Amino acid sequence: MSNSTADYLDAIRAKLQLRNDNALAKALGISRQTVSNYRLRGTSMDDDVAARAAELLGIQPGTVLLDMYTERTRDPRIKSIWEQIGAAFLNTAPTPYQSGLALV
Repeated sequence: MSNSTADYLDAIRAKLQLRNDNALAKALGISRQTVSNYRLRGTSMDDDVAARAAELLGIQPGTVLLDMYTERTRDPRIKSIWEQIGAAFLNTAPTPYQSGLALV
């Protein structure tokens, strides 16, 4: 199962001990409105923000990118393919980073 944008936002806030989403937006280098869109509209992080999130969390950037592609996809068949790619990635990813988050 993949992690959502909201899961990653919450993990960053917890890890960096940020008080609010304004501080989270600053840490990610995005606007507060973008964070609101992620939370309220269910939009996914774009690739640049996903890579920054991975950096802040100390995890494989590919993990977050794969989760975002999975989250963006509405077609269940394609979503399943992204999940399979993610599972294969986690089994073969080099480990200079953690292999993923235990958020869900």
